[in-house]
Amino acid sequence: MHDCGDVRLLGENFPPATVTGPVVVLDHHASTRPYGDLVYRDPTASAVGVLVGRLIRRLDIKLNADMAQCLWCSLASDTGWFRYSATNVETMQLATDCVAAGAEPWRFARMSEEEAPVARLRLLREVLGTLEILDIGPNRRAAFLAVEERHLSAARAQPEMAEGFVNYARGLEGVEVGVLLQVTRQGIRVSLRGKGGLDVGVVAAAFDGGGHKNAAGCLLPAPLEAARDVLVAALSAAPVA
Repeated sequence: MHDCGDVRLLGENFPPATVTGPVVVLDHHASTRPYGDLVYRDPTASAVGVLVGRLIRRLDIKLNADMAQCLWCSLASDTGWFRYSATNVETMQLATDCVAAGAEPWRFARMSEEEAPVARLRLLREVLGTLEILDIGPNRRAAFLAVEERHLSAARAQPEMAEGFVNYARGLEGVEVGVLLQVTRQGIRVSLRGKGGLDVGVVAAAFDGGGHKNAAGCLLPAPLEAARDVLVAALSAAPVA
């Protein structure tokens, strides 16, 4: 199992130990609920691909093109194309090794970011209309976006098409935290993205969620407005880093 810090994320239908055998966990989340029979976790690693890269080197395995492409996917995804603060020399060296072994950066970029369905763009139009910028302390603001069934219907889109929309909220000037609230059958799915001013992983953990300092999530009870108010209070009470 990789890049999964909480067994609950595996779902109710995850097979029992009698089917899976020993479970090996590779993870780099700072906030976790430990599980697995053999665990390799390093929250300082920029991506779970870094952990895999270390194992490949330790086992003296030759990196081939297919392996390199998969590792590149992990690195580029988890570091925001090498922009996030966890990106370091080890990350960049592994990225270099991947390209040398045959990884194609443009191939992954095209498939991941240049081939979105039209419905995703229609959904983004609907969701951007929900933008709220709220105070969470002196000279501190958070930007909120929401995804409701009416937005999905209007865009003829699927819920997973909203993945990554929270970054539009975080990317605003003067905003410290971006928040995406997505209405689901289970409750309000919350995605939090910070810029380093406060630890959103700690905020998510207070609601039985988790993640990283600048990227985390949790699930809150409906309705949407109540979830928003609860998060505003929690972000306002969070210590400034």
